[in-house]
Amino acid sequence: MKDMAYFFSSFNGVEIDLSEFDTSLVTTMRYMFYRNYNITSLDLSSFNVENVSSMECMFMSCNKLESLDLSNFITTNLTNVYQMFTNCTKLTHLDIRNFDFTKVTSYSNMFGSSASSGVPNDCLIIVKDETAKEWITSKFARLTNVKTVVEYESGV
Repeated sequence: MKDMAYFFSSFNGVEIDLSEFDTSLVTTMRYMFYRNYNITSLDLSSFNVENVSSMECMFMSCNKLESLDLSNFITTNLTNVYQMFTNCTKLTHLDIRNFDFTKVTSYSNMFGSSASSGVPNDCLIIVKDETAKEWITSKFARLTNVKTVVEYESGV
């Protein structure tokens, strides 16, 4: 399977067991968890996203999601993160330490246009290095708590 667009869209449950999913051939995860209003956490540690180019609206309207660990996501082919976290208004911790933004061309409203329609301004966002931090803070100036792995691990 290469396309997981809308795969879990509008899921009404509280938990999804994703441990058995083979995502190594997937190229698009657009709207994958769109409108999962009841999900409070997701374990995506088994996901291989190396071939994924689009995560457009992937977590859009997961408005009860408080923490998301995507630290295992190696995103060397990622080009589209448009509205990826729009309406994730409860998200306080986001670990995207292995995201590579080099090829990203579509990023408008990745974190929502404001705190009322996206992640809170002070959401802790962990990125790999100063280059990734600069990429996010230059495009999304309202985000005030973006830290590199070194800053995060040293408590800066």
